[in-house]
Amino acid sequence: VQLTRTDPDGDPFFSLAVEATSGRVAAGTGLGNVVVWEEAETRPQVAFEAHAGGELTAVDSVAWASDGDLISAGRDGAVRRWNLGDPTQPEWELDHGESEPGQYVNSLATLGKDRLVTGGSGGLVQFWDASTGEPDGPGAVPTHTAAVRQVVATGAAPDDGSVASVADDGTLVYWNDRTGFPFSPIPVHPGIATGVAWDPADPQVGVTGGEDGSVLLLDYGPGSRVPLATVSADWTEPSGAALSPDGNRLAVGQGASLVLTDTESPDPDDPSVEVSDTV
Repeated sequence: VQLTRTDPDGDPFFSLAVEATSGRVAAGTGLGNVVVWEEAETRPQVAFEAHAGGELTAVDSVAWASDGDLISAGRDGAVRRWNLGDPTQPEWELDHGESEPGQYVNSLATLGKDRLVTGGSGGLVQFWDASTGEPDGPGAVPTHTAAVRQVVATGAAPDDGSVASVADDGTLVYWNDRTGFPFSPIPVHPGIATGVAWDPADPQVGVTGGEDGSVLLLDYGPGSRVPLATVSADWTEPSGAALSPDGNRLAVGQGASLVLTDTESPDPDDPSVEVSDTV
């Protein structure tokens, strides 16, 4: 299914999230808008301006709350929660710039029914009450030394690292979402770590991508970085990755291509499927 856009030429997509229970798709755009499609519908159900502020309008991350609300993060420094039945005003708004002056949220993820984690352009990872937008944790804990590229929920227990983040300093950091404190940073790439994804079938297995073109499938137990496989050593800088529900297939965005490969026996020189000019 190819989804249609309200402004196909002037407003590129910067972020995407799929609601697991309904199949709805939400996308954030470069001009501060959010667009939502119902499952199997090609035309948008809802489109509205979520962030505004001159050039600092891009919606870099969107995430679904457990009750069907949508949470968006923009380069204006704001994180907002929206009731899609009436998205004229947010249900709440938090200013990430209060803890990181002049910075904004690059990535956010929801945890369970009422938790939210954000990763900032200044390197901070913070936890929030998703129902109120109030801080829910120890506050700003400096860990990464550069901008956070992505935060994800791993599916593991809090003591085993229920949240993971990667950053421009090339490190992966596990977090205990119950306490809000990190484990020690793990170097995974020599330059920028561009993204991280988790195996839905095994919370100890994940994949990271780096600006050096490498895509690593690793055992990410806390304090561990045992390489299971190098999926790619010299592809174009990966722009995103996702593992299939059974953990057996990996999809990686590489430049203008989407590459699918088998995680059981990945061959970086011969990916199983390559779909060009789609990403």
